[in-house]
Amino acid sequence: QKSVQALGLIPRPQSISMTSEKVDVSGNLDIAGGPFRAAAAHLAKQLQNITPAKHVATVPQLGIGYESAPGLTPDAYRIDVNVNGITLRASTEAGAFYATQTLVQLLTEPGTGKALLQRRSVLQGMTITDSPRFPWRGFMLDSSRHFQPKEDIFKWLDYMAMHKLNVFHWHLSDDDGWRIEIKSWPKLTEIGAWRGTECALPNTR
Repeated sequence: QKSVQALGLIPRPQSISMTSEKVDVSGNLDIAGGPFRAAAAHLAKQLQNITPAKHVATVPQLGIGYESAPGLTPDAYRIDVNVNGITLRASTEAGAFYATQTLVQLLTEPGTGKALLQRRSVLQGMTITDSPRFPWRGFMLDSSRHFQPKEDIFKWLDYMAMHKLNVFHWHLSDDDGWRIEIKSWPKLTEIGAWRGTECALPNTR
């Protein structure tokens, strides 16, 4: 139980079964996308942003492979970690993507100095099986009354993906507060962006 908690996976998967194996993940990781190339490409990109492990690898290369598992529900996945490599199984692209997010969390730990994330040196052997409890896993961001730079929006979307949230509710209009400029409907911002009786409306005649 303690070793499972130490993994720090958020949200916590439905099932984690640990083994006694120690898997060296500090060397090169050979990623094979199989039927889920987009998920594999995302994993490779994520690993580029992680500081390499300080540990000297005892295994020069470890394979990470994706496989199709038609028996799993659409958002479900399974991850097997053992000395022969890491295998991610899913029945859909969504499931493979969520498996990837879990694996990225598994492979990283807090870094030091400028390295916010650092690759773990060793993983315990394990099998993870997971599927969401709810089909709608939403996050609302209010940009109608509280404005954010574009870069912050992208960052929030990354956080959503990390935590396997799948519905983005973007609050862009609120009462007398229309915030999207649409060229073909100019009065939405000329009039709709202003608060009614509390301030003078612009003269649009």
